[in-house]
Amino acid sequence: MIFVDYGKYGFKCFDSGGSLLFAQDSTHNYLFEYIEEDLSVLPKLLDEYIRSKLDIETFALLDGLSGDEYLEQIETILKSAHPYYEHEHRKTCIESVGNLFNKLLLYCCCCTGTLKFETTESKDWYIKRIEWLLKPLLRVGENYPSRFYQEYKEHLGTDSYTAGIPKEEYERLIFNVPRRMPTGFSDEIMTQEAVRNMLYFTLDIVAPDLSTLKTSQRLWLFNNMFYLRFHSLNANAKRRLTFVQRPQIDSWNNCSQEQEMERAQNLQGIFANLHFFDNQNFETDGVPQEAKYYFDLAIKAAKEIDTTQIYEEYEVSNLTQLLCVEIMSMVENETMIRRCRNCGKYFIVNNRKTAYCDRIDPSGERCSAVGPSRNFQKKMEEDNALKIYTRAYKTHFARVKKGTMEKNAFAEWCKDAKEKLKQVRAGQLDLAVFQKWLKD
Repeated sequence: MIFVDYGKYGFKCFDSGGSLLFAQDSTHNYLFEYIEEDLSVLPKLLDEYIRSKLDIETFALLDGLSGDEYLEQIETILKSAHPYYEHEHRKTCIESVGNLFNKLLLYCCCCTGTLKFETTESKDWYIKRIEWLLKPLLRVGENYPSRFYQEYKEHLGTDSYTAGIPKEEYERLIFNVPRRMPTGFSDEIMTQEAVRNMLYFTLDIVAPDLSTLKTSQRLWLFNNMFYLRFHSLNANAKRRLTFVQRPQIDSWNNCSQEQEMERAQNLQGIFANLHFFDNQNFETDGVPQEAKYYFDLAIKAAKEIDTTQIYEEYEVSNLTQLLCVEIMSMVENETMIRRCRNCGKYFIVNNRKTAYCDRIDPSGERCSAVGPSRNFQKKMEEDNALKIYTRAYKTHFARVKKGTMEKNAFAEWCKDAKEKLKQVRAGQLDLAVFQKWLKD
């Protein structure tokens, strides 16, 4: 997958053939929704799938259940978490199964002793079991089983443990032995936690203490606090430059995501008929007659391009890389975010005083429309002094409307009442005394 044109208008993701997979605009809502998703059930579902296929003590193959229902549930959860998984959930599941299988082998050999290294080292023994686990996910010609076996061998390192070294000695020579029963999808769970912390530490404008720091200082703090965990997630994407966007369109602002995807597919069809002429010398031989129709369409599309900007592309192999590049682009663009006081989710703010997003809440109302009144009502429920003050305010305001109280007197009363409200909240005035004063 290629991560393309991040920055002012968000980003676009393409497959290796150049087809647009999905796009994110400058709201970054996919990112904000992702960190709120509940992924905690993924390890349990993967454990159930492994146990339906394998005896995790003897590693004997079980042929009673398919386990497909667990994979289907995992797929549903991943796809709902982020559009990336619409296209990469299969690969993600394969990686999680393979990584968990290797950890289980190490755990059972080193910690429980239910398996012998001599058994697990056999390539035939290993491949038979990993292929059995991956059978519903693999496609013809994929080399995942051999790759996972190679990774397992790399964990074991040298053959020094076969020289009669006691178990407690050779265990420490093996890389990354789990001390507890391992669980699956650990990278996905850690990624969500890391991204959540990254947003909070680098961009949240109301984060206590952090908002007093410059962006560079916040990044420095985050990096030093989360260095080990963050850098264990393979978060580095491959960067490259290109002279054009893909697809070549005029502006994100002039079309919807659906229109852009349709436009991208049309352009892909045009250029698919021109790629065969890569070796053609157009300067001397001109455009081949059989390509003239598509060449004219390409010229027409090129006329819509009005920029010579150089674009940055990132080749990403996992969601961690995609989200990290997205967040760093937000940092470069000095994006400000905060959590909505109504729904509690992050959103982009252009004004530091903005406290509510424009999402539609479960009641069908926009947070920005109903949030302030709900927040005030909640404050009143939690603040007896405010509740008493508000009731008295309404009473005195009604007197002004009836003409039984002068506006100047009402303004003076408001000033005194607000000052006494502050005193009550600060513990300088008793609530009962304040209530009696309001009634007088």
